[in-house]
Amino acid sequence: MTRVTTPPPQPGRAPSRADRGADRRGSDRLVTLDATRATALIGVLTINMLTIAGLTYLTPEMRAAIHGPADRVVAYLLSVLVEGKARSAFSLMFGISFTLLMRRMQARGERWVAIYMRRIVLLYGLGLLNALFFFWGDILTTYAILGLFLPLAALLPIKTILSLAAALLIIPPVAYAFLGEAPQPPLSEDQLMSLRAFSDSRPSVTIAHNWALYTGTVGETRGLRAIRYAQLASLFLVGLAAGLANLPARLAEVRPWLFPLGLGLAGGGLALEAIHRAGLILVPGGLLLENVEAIVGMGYIALLALWLDGPGGARARAWLAPLGAMALTGYLMGGLLGQIVFYGWGLNQIGRHGTLGVILISAAIFALMVAFARLWLRYFRQGPWEWLWRCLTRLERQPLRR
Repeated sequence: MTRVTTPPPQPGRAPSRADRGADRRGSDRLVTLDATRATALIGVLTINMLTIAGLTYLTPEMRAAIHGPADRVVAYLLSVLVEGKARSAFSLMFGISFTLLMRRMQARGERWVAIYMRRIVLLYGLGLLNALFFFWGDILTTYAILGLFLPLAALLPIKTILSLAAALLIIPPVAYAFLGEAPQPPLSEDQLMSLRAFSDSRPSVTIAHNWALYTGTVGETRGLRAIRYAQLASLFLVGLAAGLANLPARLAEVRPWLFPLGLGLAGGGLALEAIHRAGLILVPGGLLLENVEAIVGMGYIALLALWLDGPGGARARAWLAPLGAMALTGYLMGGLLGQIVFYGWGLNQIGRHGTLGVILISAAIFALMVAFARLWLRYFRQGPWEWLWRCLTRLERQPLRR
């Protein structure tokens, strides 16, 4: 995997902007890893933006009024290729990032478990802040809860970790199916209530409704939530195993077997989803197909990392890596920028654009985020939210400017 550290410039050649930006980000980061994380983050924010833009809250009649043929095609492609898969890919990256963080702290001789536990408690607090002010569909609190177990899992052999990951993917959905307790689809709600609340020009109404949705019964049933938690925990463990095996730094070495594995996971998972969408059920309740998202997400990460690490992905790697290096800031910033564009206290565009329009607006927001991250890291060591997180974790002010 490409590291931030770059070779000395050849005689007569001035360092490129990418070289200079890489040097400024420090010598202990893996650029390909950051770029891969940024890609997964953009996928997560894309799905979040569909909700922030109000498409989730529209009645079928309202959606039909603003959805043309292109909107329907884009919506279908997103549901097949991105929805759930991006979250799975981002979750896998969390496990990998934990391993790198653990090794850095161990190398410095720090009491890393205590520091990590403070860090994870603070992540939970940041998740609550996100749910309250930026986007109610927060994932950080879930990551914080599941991340509590990673230090214990890191003590296990890699084969045992992977066995646990497989068990977490397979056992919960099978158990629910054979016990006759198959989880139902997401619960219904008064969607128009959310549309009205987020169209209101008063930020206080937005905050109150964010909290109501986050703490209420809207969303997944208990059974489906249990399967989802097990799935995310499994992805954490797969990422942990990949990190312990040092795969992020050995991409060139493992390419001969990682590429066909990634292709098989992504292609096979999407084929299973196509079968499921055709109405075929392979197991009781079709519940094993809940894990298609995890399978495809793992395949995506393998293929993305290999492409970004190669010469064909060099330009994308250079542009995306800064955003991946400040993924927490990017995640929170995405929700805020989405509110500015769509919510009533901002430009009040909620419910006015079809899927294609929302994606084009989201692309402009993501381009702004990428440019901001690239500019910010020219002058600062880490993102603003990462810096605050680190200060609170270390219980002292940390250097920010370069």
